Amino acid sequence: MSQTIPDPRAEALRYMNENKIQILFDYLGSKLARDKPSNPNEYLLQELQYIIEAKSSNQSVGLICSFVTKFLTFLGFPIGSNTKLCEHHSYF
Repeated sequence: MSQTIPDPRAEALRYMNENKIQILFDYLGSKLARDKPSNPNEYLLQELQYIIEAKSSNQSVGLICSFVTKFLTFLGFPIGSNTKLCEHHSYF
């Protein structure tokens, strides 16, 4: 009878993927790099609070929406405030 030895790295990656943690880290890291807040810890707390509130009211956090909107605006496409690029998506 052979026992399978669990691979801690594989278990960690599975956990990270199931809980969308890498997406969250990428989102927060991008926001920090772009906004360069004077108090990064407070900023991160505010961003996490925003995500929690958005999830509790079934709103999109805007991870992809924000990027796509800015990119399309940069390219010259008219994106109004009524444009809903991903109203039913939840990333976290």
